[in-house]
Amino acid sequence: MYWRKSMKNRFGSILNFWDNAERLLVGLFATASILIAIYGVVMRYIFNNSPFWAEEVIIYLFIMAIFIVASNIVPDNGHVSVDFFFEMLPNKIQFYISIVGNIAIIIFCFLVTYYGLKVCYISVLMNEYSNTQLHFPLWITYSSIPVGGLL
Repeated sequence: MYWRKSMKNRFGSILNFWDNAERLLVGLFATASILIAIYGVVMRYIFNNSPFWAEEVIIYLFIMAIFIVASNIVPDNGHVSVDFFFEMLPNKIQFYISIVGNIAIIIFCFLVTYYGLKVCYISVLMNEYSNTQLHFPLWITYSSIPVGGLL
């Protein structure tokens, strides 16, 4: 995307740091998920004592990682798109369609962030916890929605 390349020229070191921080965080979440899964399997099949919290924590870590990594694949056009007809259009029309598409994406991310913050706020007000033995505060998981929208 042109705007991302232009920004990289101006703010290259900051964006590189940010991208690396996102990748590091997602890598830590993935590593933690794998280690928890291995621990759960070993405890279940070797010691016959399955941890009640392992599966839930893995799901929460994956949810958070997905919202973070979604922004990281935008510069590489890693999101699914149908561009068969788009590529057949003249360059000038492609340019204008790209602008409209980018504006729609910005509006969508704003709405995801706004309503994600509302969900988190309501979760905190209602003192929501998971319905499992872990009793995990759901606002922490819900916070990945506005964070993903901002990124």
